Amino acid sequence: LSTSGWKKLTYLWTLFFLVTAGINEYIRRYDTFRTWLHYKEWLVLVTIIFGLCTFVYAYITSQHHKK
Repeated sequence: LSTSGWKKLTYLWTLFFLVTAGINEYIRRYDTFRTWLHYKEWLVLVTIIFGLCTFVYAYITSQHHKK
């Protein structure tokens, strides 16, 4: 993976964690514990899907740079 590819992945993960942290804090402060818990359960699945998508992106990008 090129340097620019790593930077894009870093920015994507940073943005992902900032957004999920913001949503988490909002739900924690203004909603019930049960809603927060459901959010955390779904977040595990969303994180796995996001991770797989970034893996595919990294693979495709690295194959493109080899050509």
